[in-house]
Amino acid sequence: MHVRLLALAGSVGALSPECAAWADSPWYVSGSVGGYFREADSTSTSFFKVANPSVTAPGSVPRSFDPGVVGNVAVGYDLLPNVRVEAEFGYADYTGSALNPVTYNPNFPRLNGSA
Repeated sequence: MHVRLLALAGSVGALSPECAAWADSPWYVSGSVGGYFREADSTSTSFFKVANPSVTAPGSVPRSFDPGVVGNVAVGYDLLPNVRVEAEFGYADYTGSALNPVTYNPNFPRLNGSA
């Protein structure tokens, strides 16, 4: 799935013509849309039992994510040939695909990294 999405994005980018726009006004608008491929990560934490909070154990929470969409829209003003002022608004969306808490403490036998 990831390879197909990446290939499609590359094909669209390679086939779209790039050209500079020339206008009489110093105002401009730009935008972009693309894929968001967030990398998996892991967070260190401390687990505790709800019934007895004094029982704790160190552990980690590995997380992985599904691909999402990112988009940007900008409005700007061309002050000088090489100086611009711009306001940009961005949007990113992705979803988590797995969350697997891990600890090797015998007080927490179910936190073994399997979902």
